[in-house]
Amino acid sequence: MKPSRCPTCGGGRLQHGTLHGGLQYRWWRWATISATACLDCGAVATYLDDYTLDRLRANCGLADDAKSKPDADF
Repeated sequence: MKPSRCPTCGGGRLQHGTLHGGLQYRWWRWATISATACLDCGAVATYLDDYTLDRLRANCGLADDAKSKPDADF
């Protein structure tokens, strides 16, 4: 999920991008890792976009878990 605020300082001036390489989850498949840099404090944070996270969950057999949990458990 793409952040809208810096997790370190709470600033809103973020620059989004993609890290080179990624996360290999099968020998032929790579997941793209996104990153954000705060232009206020300089912190860098990584995250997975929703599409990539869904693919990784499906690969691990967790696709139904994320959708079947009731909201009361959170």
